[in-house]
Amino acid sequence: MRFSSLPPVSPLLRCMALTLTLLLAACASPEERAQAHYESGQQLLKEGDFPRAGLEFRNAINFNDKLAGAWLGLADVEEKNENWGQMLEALKRAAELDAKNIDARTRLAKLQFVAGDLDNALKNVNAANEMRKDDTAILALRAAILFRLGDREGAAAEAERALALEPNNPDAHAVLAAGQLIDKNNVAALRSIDRGLAGDPANLGLLMFKLRIHDEAKDDVKTEEVLRQIISHHPKIKEVRQALLTFLAGRKRFAEAETELRAMIAAEPANAGLTLDLVRFIGRVKGAAAARGELEKTIAAHPETNAYRLALAELDFAEKKTDAAVATLNAIIAKGEPKDDVARGRILLASMRLQMKDTAAGKALIAEVLAGDAKNTDALALRAGVKLDAGDADGAVADLREALNQRPQSGPIRLLLAKAHERQGTIDLATENFTEAVKLGNYEPRVAADFAAFLERQNKRDQAETVLGEALVRHPE
Repeated sequence: MRFSSLPPVSPLLRCMALTLTLLLAACASPEERAQAHYESGQQLLKEGDFPRAGLEFRNAINFNDKLAGAWLGLADVEEKNENWGQMLEALKRAAELDAKNIDARTRLAKLQFVAGDLDNALKNVNAANEMRKDDTAILALRAAILFRLGDREGAAAEAERALALEPNNPDAHAVLAAGQLIDKNNVAALRSIDRGLAGDPANLGLLMFKLRIHDEAKDDVKTEEVLRQIISHHPKIKEVRQALLTFLAGRKRFAEAETELRAMIAAEPANAGLTLDLVRFIGRVKGAAAARGELEKTIAAHPETNAYRLALAELDFAEKKTDAAVATLNAIIAKGEPKDDVARGRILLASMRLQMKDTAAGKALIAEVLAGDAKNTDALALRAGVKLDAGDADGAVADLREALNQRPQSGPIRLLLAKAHERQGTIDLATENFTEAVKLGNYEPRVAADFAAFLERQNKRDQAETVLGEALVRHPE
């Protein structure tokens, strides 16, 4: 039979079918509707459609908030989205509603362990252990919690129980290795780590333990080997790639460091920050001309990305090509969009005007930025600098405190705040902010020198020498 020979469905029949469906849904009890949404969510979860699965689980909970499975399904969705707080709450609810659900108890204990809620983590893992005595994952988790609680003997016993059942259990070996590291028994720790990695070669905790041991032993070959292992198994952890770059650059292996940076860019081509890191790296290693060449090549390939044009303006200004720098920034500002890029252009131009002693133009640009965003951190910091130069230390402190609320881990803001507090005569606050500034900046030489000069003004020469000594250790060049 050909499908084209079937009679068409009339609009009336379609309307009747829809009406019947709605009537049947309306007749269903809240529990039945909750179950239907829950089952739909489970199917969507299997298909990997997490946004719609989350919506279905929430619909199920709206009709029946005592449906433990829906809370557990929602925890799966929140885990995928890395919403750890919401995942924790969903697991708590699932465990409350179904006290015998081992999966809910175990996952909740893991999350509480990571969050440092050790007493509740132990309570939940103990409950899971009572229901399933010889589960090696539960035993290993219990060992880890006991270790963090300071019960090393109990932790070792639980880890050994797990290993008796599963000799390569990575988490149990990690607990033993942690104790051995505390005892400075690195040989035994490495043995435990390697046994654990035999069961799980990608185990991040064990690999980080191994990295620490080889780094402390100053074994460059093995340190690099483990860094590359971690990157291979966990390519999204940017901090490890940065550690490898620092490692290579610190050993003058600049060509290899550049290769690694280019690999990072290839993996994230839209990340302008990585490309600018490469430009800065080339500038340090090969000089300003090479950095300019790389930047101009990048602009030609990505003419729509203002971040590169802003960087070129900074480079032009540093090389006394003031007219070119100003022209580039004015062109970005004149476009009016994107607004964030326009604000950055105004801030950079304001900074240049202030360095050129054109204070009126600089202040006008800062005011334009703050008119559009009263909490713009960079504009507040620039205005604070202007106020400080004019002798208004109190006004500078007010701006810098607001800026620090927006960006609490900013070393430059801390440094400027320290100088403002010194002008006010509040020496304790100045000392506190200088200390934070050098820590956040990894004892960057200019920041360390500013702090040392401040300490000398307070007749604290020994402390000044300590700060400079630490800066020299970290930056021997």
